[in-house]
Amino acid sequence: MPDALKFQGIASATLDTKGRMALPARHREIVADLSEGAVTVTVSPYDPCLGLYPRPVWEKLRDKLENLPNRRTSVRRIQQIVLGQAVNLELDGSGRLLLPAKLREWAELDKRLCLVGLGEKIEIWDDANWNETMQSFRKDLEENEEDPLSEIQELSGLSI
Repeated sequence: MPDALKFQGIASATLDTKGRMALPARHREIVADLSEGAVTVTVSPYDPCLGLYPRPVWEKLRDKLENLPNRRTSVRRIQQIVLGQAVNLELDGSGRLLLPAKLREWAELDKRLCLVGLGEKIEIWDDANWNETMQSFRKDLEENEEDPLSEIQELSGLSI
């Protein structure tokens, strides 16, 4: 996927009373280019948030998840959570998505949302949950003597 078609940064959004979220224009353009407005939204097995994927990106991830050897319970659970709750959606003419109630409940979404661009996907967080998570992460960084990013920096040669 070309860098110009990757999601990055944080954006704010709101959830209306019907459960619709307007995708910011910069994200809508990427989704339009990659999938003509077709996306898949599913739950995160690790955090109280949703993952939004342009359909071609989702299809690759779905195929990988389906093909994992699922004799282990943990693999089956990830498949059940991520694949079992995935919903195909289309942006409407106003660039909005209707997020299903079950997904909104899983991610504890209220009115104010935080969209976090992570390359090929967008995480959709309740704004308060995102802020709490970031405060906790900052506290963990301050309390740890060993920098948790050091391994990433060594592998990539980047200074973060």
